[in-house]
Amino acid sequence: MKLNPISSIPVLSTLIAISGPLLILAIFLSQNTYASSEKTTDIEPEVAQLVAQLDRELDDGLEVVAQLGEMVAREQFARHRIIDLFKNPDLSSEVRKKFQIEGGKRIDKIDDRNVTLLKIILKKYSWRQLAEISKRAAADARLIVSHSGSKAFQKEALKEIEPFVEEKLMNGYAFAQLSDRIAVAEGRPQFYGTQSSCENGQQGTYNLKDPETVDQRRKKLGLEPLADYVKGLRETYGPC
Repeated sequence: MKLNPISSIPVLSTLIAISGPLLILAIFLSQNTYASSEKTTDIEPEVAQLVAQLDRELDDGLEVVAQLGEMVAREQFARHRIIDLFKNPDLSSEVRKKFQIEGGKRIDKIDDRNVTLLKIILKKYSWRQLAEISKRAAADARLIVSHSGSKAFQKEALKEIEPFVEEKLMNGYAFAQLSDRIAVAEGRPQFYGTQSSCENGQQGTYNLKDPETVDQRRKKLGLEPLADYVKGLRETYGPC
């Protein structure tokens, strides 16, 4: 198992709810039943120009946005189900530990499939193209990368997305989480404290670089203080 699935889940539950409609919409639009099939000769030139731009953007991006959304919805559904079952207060610590291992094996299969599909997508679209098509698409791709077992793939993606934070094409947590994940995998201290582990029966961050200044670093990326982040982890995951 590459990573502890219990400690690698951002709040993306709303995506699960919308992924189905996104796929239906993608199929619907792929059949050319949307606005581009309508004649625009009677529309004002300025409106027609906007409609033409919309049609181009739908043609360019809807399929990849829907595909990435489905991939993330699958992995997040699996992770949230593991959390829900893991949080059962009647489970012994031994059962929890064994269930976490078995759940992790299933998560790994989903993650491996997603990474394979993402690499195919990245042969067609650059990271910048994904971000320009949709911030959501770039964020979904970044999440899939963060669950990859390949440090080389993660490092390559981190280099690509780093400028996006300043350009407001990606939120600071996305960059911080991937940066910390790579550091932990390489045995280095994490810079932002996004990675957690179980200590004394509850989630907490570990191996921080310069802990006294971590909140300053987090603030630069728009992240809440570390204490608030840890409190949220414990409320989400329960005892471990």
